[in-house]
Amino acid sequence: MHIIRIKRSLALIMALIIMLNPLLVFAAPKTTPTVTGVSATTVNSTYKTGDIINITVAFSEVVTVSVAGGTPRIQLQTGVPSRYANYSSGTGGTTLTFNYTVQAGDATSDLDYVATNSLQLNGGTIAGVDNPANLTLSSPGAVGSLGYNKAIILDTIGPTVATASPPGGTYKTEQSVTLTLAGDAVNTYYTLDGTEPDNAKTAYTVPIAISGTHGQTIVLKAVSYDAVGNKGTIMTQNYAFSLGPVVTAVSSTTANSTYGTGSIIELTVTFDEVANVTIAGGTPTLLLETGTIDRSAVYVSGTGTNTLTFNYTIQGGDVSSDLDYTGTNALALNGGTIKNNLTYDAILTLPTPGAAGSIGTNKAIVVDAVGPVAPTASPAGGVYDSAQNVSLIPAGDAVSTYYTLDGTEPDNNSASYATPITVNGPLGTSLTLKAVSYDALGNKGIVMTELFTFDNLAMFEGKYIKFGKYLGQDIYWLVAKADSNGILVVSDRILSFKAFDAYGDGTDGRTDSDRTNNGSNFWEKSNIKEWLNSTESTVTYSHIPPDASHVAYGENAYNTEAGFL
Repeated sequence: MHIIRIKRSLALIMALIIMLNPLLVFAAPKTTPTVTGVSATTVNSTYKTGDIINITVAFSEVVTVSVAGGTPRIQLQTGVPSRYANYSSGTGGTTLTFNYTVQAGDATSDLDYVATNSLQLNGGTIAGVDNPANLTLSSPGAVGSLGYNKAIILDTIGPTVATASPPGGTYKTEQSVTLTLAGDAVNTYYTLDGTEPDNAKTAYTVPIAISGTHGQTIVLKAVSYDAVGNKGTIMTQNYAFSLGPVVTAVSSTTANSTYGTGSIIELTVTFDEVANVTIAGGTPTLLLETGTIDRSAVYVSGTGTNTLTFNYTIQGGDVSSDLDYTGTNALALNGGTIKNNLTYDAILTLPTPGAAGSIGTNKAIVVDAVGPVAPTASPAGGVYDSAQNVSLIPAGDAVSTYYTLDGTEPDNNSASYATPITVNGPLGTSLTLKAVSYDALGNKGIVMTELFTFDNLAMFEGKYIKFGKYLGQDIYWLVAKADSNGILVVSDRILSFKAFDAYGDGTDGRTDSDRTNNGSNFWEKSNIKEWLNSTESTVTYSHIPPDASHVAYGENAYNTEAGFL
């Protein structure tokens, strides 16, 4: 009962407050507009360049848009680069509309924005009654996103170029040209006057008849469109017409085989009628694909017939696994002329290399004019004190090797190598050995050159040399090392026991205790070095001499001995 009385009292108090304050109002909490979804009024379909996509952004409450400082926009994933849809209408409502005009190069299989922050003010404002709007979007592809709510495809890439058969070239008669559509093309349009084709020009439905008078060129241009209406790449083909002789085939009377340096390959160019050649101003040529350097076959005979003959002499370094010319324009007049009996100039266009009618298809001629690598000599050139038996070791595909000993260039007329060569000469002279190998095709390889010098002072590791005397006896030395740093020799037996260096007495300027008590172990300043390299009858020492007072136990003093040399 007591609690009830309290509640009644509170109610009376509240009623009393309201009666006494009739203008008292309780304020509602302030709110912030949020994005509830992104969609589009544009129907689901595929769109091309120039089409407009209307995108809508729904908010949780009425919003007002200001574009005084800039226009809000949405960044769309349209390929590279991404594009923007700009605000167009909807202020004062809960749904704003953004328009995007599809541009060339756009491509996406399901249009969406880039990220959750893709809605950008761009200097403008979007606000509710109380607060600016929260512009955060759903993740792309998630519920509420443009990609989730719609299925809009952007395809602005036109079809690839159509192909023409036969292709442009020089012809004698009318050509029936078939256009082959490529990729997703559905319609093709063309012109024959060189103007730019579009879908307002003649539609291609049947092969196109192209003809012209002598010297006239017809320019065929064609373009395809896809189902969306995207325009593709334009094809251009030039059809020139001439009444001159036309090349029907290029071949050779040389048998299929492999040929090396010096071989002559006879090539034939056949026309559809008699071809007359003049060479007063120059000789026609046929440029061949022969490796690093392309070579020319030169016209030699055939004028007044349907077949002209060109000769190609293989040169060192030429190589081809299947001889052919360089291109459809490889036949050149080079200052000469090729005409028919009516004096119309020949059409010099050749079949495509490797295609029907070309040398590569008609023949199987291999060019191999690369000789073997240089042979090696064992032992190699160097300084020797006696004759050397030198073996020549061929390399690669060499089958024969030839050499000279007088420094002249060897070839297959030089001495043939079969057994080791004795290389010898008077002391103090040199001899040049040169050798070269040939392969089975007769290709000459790289020349090897080795210089052999004969000298009785020749130094090489492992050799014993006689040099100097000690106590009246000859001394024999072993060459322990011989290189660019010099020669190191070691006597083959002990010559004498001598102190390396005398110990000091504090008067030679070296006062360290080791030098004073034991002598130095530093070769450059040692007594033994000065003795070994002296020619004096009495050696003058730079520091304390190795006398009996300054060597161990006073034994083997050598301060009075003549220098070793």
